[in-house]
Amino acid sequence: MSPATLASLRSPYVLLTVAMFLSASNLIVGRAVVDHVPPVALSFWRWATALLFLLPIAWPALCRQRAILFREWKLLCLLGFLGIAGFLTLAYTALQWTTAINASLINATVPVQIPIIAWLMFRDRVTPRQTAGVLLTIVGVSIIVLRGDLRVLGDLDFAWGDPVMLFATFFWAFYSVLLKRLPEGLHPAAVLTVVIAFGLPMLLPFYAMEMASGKIMILNETAIAAILYVGIFAAVGGFLFWHHGVAKIGPNRTGVFFNLVPVFGLFLAMLLLDEKLYPFHFFGIPPIFIGIWLASMPPRRRA
Repeated sequence: MSPATLASLRSPYVLLTVAMFLSASNLIVGRAVVDHVPPVALSFWRWATALLFLLPIAWPALCRQRAILFREWKLLCLLGFLGIAGFLTLAYTALQWTTAINASLINATVPVQIPIIAWLMFRDRVTPRQTAGVLLTIVGVSIIVLRGDLRVLGDLDFAWGDPVMLFATFFWAFYSVLLKRLPEGLHPAAVLTVVIAFGLPMLLPFYAMEMASGKIMILNETAIAAILYVGIFAAVGGFLFWHHGVAKIGPNRTGVFFNLVPVFGLFLAMLLLDEKLYPFHFFGIPPIFIGIWLASMPPRRRA
């Protein structure tokens, strides 16, 4: 493989796109095993599997950068709460009581929340081009989730799972903004390992409450395969690629990639669930990619 090809594969834009594909596949798997693995159990064993897989890989970087990681333990602990104990657990839980349309609409607010939170907390600049890109991707996602018909809005049933899903998106937006505040040069695998190590104990009380309520994981081949996939591929691969993207191009420009999740989810559902592609999809997908292009372009330098 040529150096140019390798360089393109290591591009943050390519890796962010792969991360969103893994995130979409994670949601597909999560919905497929809802009768086998309860939401908190799936989240806990996903991250436990990821930690076991990641620790040998990250160990040299952990030893090399332990002083910096120890100095940043408060921020890493907060990231563990937001990204490990919070976001995905809340999302898995919300999807038990809300529709896919509602969840997709609420999920599409993440790219809007990231620059707003970054501006409120750190006064990060939001360019007009980024704003236009975010709005354009939201238009594309809205066309898809509304099936090209605004009358669908009248059929939405905003159950109590909807505010839980919105709360989950706040967690991810805060996580992405704070991730950029870590010192430069930290190895992504070392950061993710420490973040998981902080987040897993926070999940234990909720896992115990879930089991006490009678929701027990059915340990069979389906459950084991799902946990291995979401733990190794979706968790380790997806988060490492996301960390790399945020570190390279910042949270404002990476947030817009989040709107690729419903697009990939659509095609995965077609492939795995035998769902059909409708005309409104062809109107919704182009604005998403054009918006990503606009929002991810670096700002023009003044002469």
